[in-house]
Amino acid sequence: MPHLRFTYVKSPVWGKTAEQLRHDVIDGNDPITGKPVMQEIVSELTTPLTPEDSVERTIPQSAGPGTFGPDTAEDLQRMFMKQRMTDYLPIVLPTEERVDAMLKGTSRNPDEIVGRMCPTPGVYPAWSYTSGRWP
Repeated sequence: MPHLRFTYVKSPVWGKTAEQLRHDVIDGNDPITGKPVMQEIVSELTTPLTPEDSVERTIPQSAGPGTFGPDTAEDLQRMFMKQRMTDYLPIVLPTEERVDAMLKGTSRNPDEIVGRMCPTPGVYPAWSYTSGRWP
């Protein structure tokens, strides 16, 4: 869609109570436009598509490159520091070799659930994670 329809909500949403989410998201305003969030969502979902928006298009899908970002761990650390995306502790890249070495330290079955986390307790179901590797 040439005109991508979107609405921003006050972030972060994780760790908030249902009342806080209602206040900030359901009854809140888009922090960019200042318009009520729900009014924007309804408007974006119900406004008819333009002729250009109605043209079918495909977006090529890719699994992505085998490696990402800078060529060295030092360059990655430097990039994260420059963009203020780190707490300045060392960034250790999770190479296949490092993940395999880490997984040798457990006797758990790769399919055994070892924990659960929930982005917003009581609002979304918890996600489970295992000691195994993702496919």
